[in-house]
Amino acid sequence: MIQKRGRKLHIQCWVRYDPNYDVVGHRKNCPISHRIQESDPTDVFDVDVKRDQKQRVIIAFSRRSTDMRYWYEAPPDAVVWVNRFDSGKRPRGFMLELTDADLVEASPRLHNLPGTSSARAPGYEIIRVPVDRTWRTPPVAT
Repeated sequence: MIQKRGRKLHIQCWVRYDPNYDVVGHRKNCPISHRIQESDPTDVFDVDVKRDQKQRVIIAFSRRSTDMRYWYEAPPDAVVWVNRFDSGKRPRGFMLELTDADLVEASPRLHNLPGTSSARAPGYEIIRVPVDRTWRTPPVAT
């Protein structure tokens, strides 16, 4: 991690819209998700950008090197960018920097066994919950 203005810099990447890959309103296929993943594809994975109950933009991802999952509150410039992008505009690119100050939570990753889903409990105990993986029939366009 890089030191920047007295804080540890965890992620730094240039975020821009790519019409071939980025989807408006999609939390896993948005420009921020893709650019974070591209910044370190061998270490960073499962990037997710969404709003929490307080309507804060939360950026979450896991790192293979630490076996941890991290949740960051998006900096103000990223929130403005997400709002413009989700409203259908194509904002200019910006430099996303996530530091210690933005970190909301870090916890050990939960590993899923096939056919189960992990639920987080107090103390981060791993609870295995059976998951129904039957496919639903997609709606038919009329």
